Amino acid sequence: MRLAVWDIRPCSLLFGSNDVHGIDVLYRKPGECKALLDSGEVDVALVAVNEVLRDVDEYNILPQAVIASTATFPYATLWFKGGVDGIRSVNVFEDHRQAGEVAEIILREEYGLEGSVRFGSVPSTNGSSPDAHVTFKDPTGDLEVDNRWLDIGQEWFELTSLPLVWGVFTVLARSEAGSTFGDQMEAVVSGLELEGCVSGWLDAHPAMTSRERSALEGDLRFRFDDEVLAGLDVLAQYLFYYGKVDDIRTPRFSSPPESLRPADR
Repeated sequence: MRLAVWDIRPCSLLFGSNDVHGIDVLYRKPGECKALLDSGEVDVALVAVNEVLRDVDEYNILPQAVIASTATFPYATLWFKGGVDGIRSVNVFEDHRQAGEVAEIILREEYGLEGSVRFGSVPSTNGSSPDAHVTFKDPTGDLEVDNRWLDIGQEWFELTSLPLVWGVFTVLARSEAGSTFGDQMEAVVSGLELEGCVSGWLDAHPAMTSRERSALEGDLRFRFDDEVLAGLDVLAQYLFYYGKVDDIRTPRFSSPPESLRPADR
């Protein structure tokens, strides 16, 4: 099994090496992970939820693991100068598209702004610069004094009281081996004992900032539970309302998540 995972920390918590339990792990940019899956070069890929919701017929989600959070991870932040009220345009790199779409929802819902999110890798157009930009960067590092930022994950949690689902482990719907790949993922995730994995990773990186440690200890969600599933549903509704997806359709799982199985009800 070949698996494409985002090269954004701390995805390495789940798959620290390039060969885990017989899984060949490739670390790539988010957009590259989806492209590798679409082309058949990998069997499973971590794909941004908004991309799956745009074409639910093409993908099945493996229920064994998820990347979700209530704040901080993966350092998706909206940077701006001056006040939030002055934001009228936001620049977003294509690989950060989901974060940009969520930022637009937050600006409109929480701050009453009509920010026009512009996708592209060039921060200035025709001599004019956007008022803000989305990036994946720890805001506790060295910053320009006049820069301000919003934590997109935390803002989403304050808006919805639910985790933001960032990425799902996905197979092509036409693949006949989804259950097999799911079993392999289950073996990996079960064997990791995620809480212990996080603690061990923290111990190995004593120079981490308190913000990072807090994120890893409390904010991350690796399993589909009722709150994560509810967050997925609410995100789909917001994306539809703001015209990011054509309709509201429940994404398909290769098998039901544990919280939806009859034995758990």
